[in-house]
Amino acid sequence: MVGVARSLPSTARPRILVVSARIGGGHDAAARALIEAVRQRWPRAHIRWVDTLDAMGPGVGPAFCWTYATSVEHAPWLYELFYAATWHVGWFRRASKRFTGSWAGRRLAPEIDAFAPELILSTYPLGSGGLAWLRRHRGLTVPTLAWVTDFAPHPFWVYGDLDLTLVLHEVAVPVARIAEPSTNVAVSALPVQRDFRPGDQVAARRRYGLPSDAFVVLLSCGTFAFGVRESVVRALLDVDDRVHVVVACGRNRAALARLERLRVRLRHRDAHEGGHLRPAWRRLLPLGWTDDMAGVNQAADVVVTNAGGATALEAIATGRRVLMLDPIPAHGTANASLMAVAGLAEVCRSPAELAARVRTLVDEAGAEAPGLAAREPLPGQDLAGQVVELATNAVAASTVDPGELEVGTPGPVWPMRPQDAFFTRAERDGEPQELGVVLELEPPESGPPVDLDVLVRLFTERLPHLPPLRRQPMRRGAKLGWSPCVDVDVRAHLAERVVHSPEEAAEAIDAFWSTPIPRDRPLWQALLVRPPADGGYQLALKLHHSVGDGLSALGLLENLWDAEADPSRGAHAGDHIERGERGRIRPHGARRARGGLGEYGGLRTALQTLRGLARLAVQGGAPAHPLNRVASTPDGSQTEPSAASRTVVAAALAADELRRTARRHGVRTFELALAVMGEVVDRMLRPAGLLAPGRPLRAFVPLTVRPRTPWRVFGNWTTAVTVELPTGPLAPAERLARIRTGLHRGVARGEPVAAAFVTGLAGHLPAAAHAWFARHTYTSRFLNLVVTYLPGPRETRRLAGAKVRAIYPVAPLTRGVPLTIGMVTTGTTAGIGLLADRRLGLDAKTLTATVRDVMQDFAEG
Repeated sequence: MVGVARSLPSTARPRILVVSARIGGGHDAAARALIEAVRQRWPRAHIRWVDTLDAMGPGVGPAFCWTYATSVEHAPWLYELFYAATWHVGWFRRASKRFTGSWAGRRLAPEIDAFAPELILSTYPLGSGGLAWLRRHRGLTVPTLAWVTDFAPHPFWVYGDLDLTLVLHEVAVPVARIAEPSTNVAVSALPVQRDFRPGDQVAARRRYGLPSDAFVVLLSCGTFAFGVRESVVRALLDVDDRVHVVVACGRNRAALARLERLRVRLRHRDAHEGGHLRPAWRRLLPLGWTDDMAGVNQAADVVVTNAGGATALEAIATGRRVLMLDPIPAHGTANASLMAVAGLAEVCRSPAELAARVRTLVDEAGAEAPGLAAREPLPGQDLAGQVVELATNAVAASTVDPGELEVGTPGPVWPMRPQDAFFTRAERDGEPQELGVVLELEPPESGPPVDLDVLVRLFTERLPHLPPLRRQPMRRGAKLGWSPCVDVDVRAHLAERVVHSPEEAAEAIDAFWSTPIPRDRPLWQALLVRPPADGGYQLALKLHHSVGDGLSALGLLENLWDAEADPSRGAHAGDHIERGERGRIRPHGARRARGGLGEYGGLRTALQTLRGLARLAVQGGAPAHPLNRVASTPDGSQTEPSAASRTVVAAALAADELRRTARRHGVRTFELALAVMGEVVDRMLRPAGLLAPGRPLRAFVPLTVRPRTPWRVFGNWTTAVTVELPTGPLAPAERLARIRTGLHRGVARGEPVAAAFVTGLAGHLPAAAHAWFARHTYTSRFLNLVVTYLPGPRETRRLAGAKVRAIYPVAPLTRGVPLTIGMVTTGTTAGIGLLADRRLGLDAKTLTATVRDVMQDFAEG
């Protein structure tokens, strides 16, 4: 039995979602520190970083940033009013948290669906609120930890529905419990990156041209540089000629420009007055945005700030004395007060008070060596070790009894996305919507042969880190949702068949694909077909279409391959985080699938969607072919293809030959693959009388409108375009040109975005209407067959020590559609897989010969 992971060894590949926001800069700084800590323990972790404000919709991030900056600088009374109301007006606090939590939660749900994390770390209050809303209203079971990155918690930071809330000091614990009595609170190590530590001060000063014997004051007020005022700088410069002032202006270009002008004025004044051994203009160093704030902190003796967020935490971690000057309204004032209580900062209410305190520190440092010694670091500051412990404990504690989510019992259910529910609604008896692959494996070069016990051990090890394979579908009335399975009986999902001939192996594969997955467990199965002694193996793996599409299936496979056999995975394997300049980690933008125009965003896409809707409305039904009447009753009505009569046919060709031929024709590999499959279908079906002369075949071609993301292992994220495949004798180049033109025409007319819009919109219909829509559109009324193409891994892959020779895709049949064909290309092989009604009479020998002839004709054409 496999349950939720009880431990996370260093070799594990946990899927961790980090939720933050770029507003202010401190939330992202804490997120980077947490990611760095995760990487120390789990170098191969799969990490997805989401910006909450981007997820909440187009323009939300800039709007929130502008509102925050404007209120702090120009309307502090308004910010103070809101902050006070959240503490003292109960109905306002509850309503505000409910509104923002619902907004953020609904928008974060697609991110969780897409990534299927096993742990969530949040550093932004609205993100934490959204996750708490999902826990309460949609049954989010993923362990969730929230860091309060300000020193003083407030009600918008703290949510009792989350597993654990982390504050930065013992003095903050009672404040957090007052803000939300039901919350589970613990003290965290400071969430700062490892670079922020006491270092070589002389070397740091040398990098910035600062004298080694100076007394350096760093004025740093965060990303927006609130509080960087000329009066403060002048007051510090007038303290003593030994005082050098470094001003970090962040992204506030106006503040930087003002200080540059001040420096020019000071230079003119000093030149006019004369007699200064250390003129003021030389003692002022304004800095714009820098990625080396750790070095700047190490160069300083004192850090002056005004908010008590990331800037103060980084200074404390570096061992620098912190002075809080005229704290910004609301949370800045609260942070300053609590830091003073903890003995970590001193509060100065005016520039004059600040200058007096700095003068005292200069005198205390002495004339001979004015620099202050670094403070001792706070105890218990092993962030990496603490993150490991917290994550392991949270994952181990996240055991949900499936019985709590059974029909008729209270409690929220994680809903199926409309795109996933479509395939559950479309399903009828005898036509299971199940897709997957057949892997052709070579015997292991070393180690034990592949057998059922080996597979059980492999899946037992990997399953804890594949949440989609631990979810069970359920119904709550008419609603469809997912129930987490605490214990998965791996042996109930795996089977083995020992065969003595290729024919017997083919029969085993056909029987596997003709038997639906039991619905009382997670929707996946695997069958190992092997000879009695050493020899080649076949592994058939399938999952229900509601669990994922072809891209998700390949993502699952990426998590099943042997790690040591993957040369592309280095120390930071699985790092699917976007990186900016100089290696800075940045979060992904978040406008993801939402089942509407917001899925892609922008006026251009909206217009393209409208154009696509118009195209779909006038497209009409699919051409009539004998092919689609194979499973008809005597009166001509359509019936479901019999599950017991399905056959899987596979053939392979050299991937290099496919790519060379595509280059010779000046097309993409994907386009040539469609043409090759179209030609193969024509040559196999036309002699059997299954094609109507002069009529094209309408193919349903899945594709994605955004780049492939290898971390995606759950859900349906592809859309589709219909392509008219020409039939009858044609020169290969002519067939390729027609198919390519039809493909590009469909995309240009907006069919993919329109299809995605309609599918998402239909998911909001009542259950009966949604089922009717799915069952009447995903049939031979509108398509003759399904043709799919997926680019697989280029590098060599191994499974349980066995080299993967080829990957053959298997797409599901649907009502009146007795044939699907697909191709997956790897570094060496292009695997073609067909799933067909047995009555079509297709066989592997015919397919292999046809594929060989077709490829030769395209290569010569």
